[in-house]
Amino acid sequence: IFIRWKADAWTECSATCEGNETRNVYCEQVQLDGVTQRVNDSECRASGVKPNDTRSCGESECPGYRWGSSSGSCSETCGPYGKKPVLLVCQQIADNVTVDETYCADLEQPVFSEKLPCNRVSCPPKWDIGEWIPCSATCDGVQTRKHLCRQLQLESDRHFHMRTVADSLCPGSKPSEVKSCSAACPRVVFQWALTKTWSECSAKCGKGTRTRIVRCEAKTADGKVTKVADEVCELQANNSRPIVERKCRVTSSSNVWVTSDWYQVIHCVASERGARSDSNLSSVRSL
Repeated sequence: IFIRWKADAWTECSATCEGNETRNVYCEQVQLDGVTQRVNDSECRASGVKPNDTRSCGESECPGYRWGSSSGSCSETCGPYGKKPVLLVCQQIADNVTVDETYCADLEQPVFSEKLPCNRVSCPPKWDIGEWIPCSATCDGVQTRKHLCRQLQLESDRHFHMRTVADSLCPGSKPSEVKSCSAACPRVVFQWALTKTWSECSAKCGKGTRTRIVRCEAKTADGKVTKVADEVCELQANNSRPIVERKCRVTSSSNVWVTSDWYQVIHCVASERGARSDSNLSSVRSL
């Protein structure tokens, strides 16, 4: 029978730097038949000093750490308003590699700006789309709008200015500036209308004239009729204005007497000197 120290295999290193490895070390009794038995460590005092059960491993000295900053994504791709948040990270001093924050847990955290400017550059040109104006009519109407190719430019004074540039610099085709905005108007027919038949002859006997009233009307498909200027019919209907006056003659089958009203005639008679004068009154009428 004999007594000896027995040691198991070392564990993995606890860290990449300044780490430790451990193992079990105990006193073992070996029988003649080779059977082993673990006994109290005091039994191995004669076998010398107990072997170490802990040892250093990994890099002999860990690098230093510090709080550093890392930025997030920028809020804009161009223009004067781009900002990005500041993220607090733990870094190795030697190479600025980001490590777990536990390495910096004992260090005081610095205060950084809430956000940092970013992407403060000129923007590419783009179409500035105008608003549609009200419809021009209740039927067959159109709406229009104005488009400009505009660019926000960073200029020499370090300020941004919106400039109008050539349409060819903007991407794609220029958007439409005109569109229909109401239903089609009903079909309209322009025509001459006779409001009355020919009047009676202006003369009671002999030559005279007859007249009639003619006007231009617009008639829609739904039967609605409205008066319009005569020039519209002359142009749209491609038809000249109908005659509104013509000659006439009135004749009688027999001759008759036509009498006028009576009127008074005064006859004056002159006498010789010393003689009286007198007036004779009579009534006549023309036939």
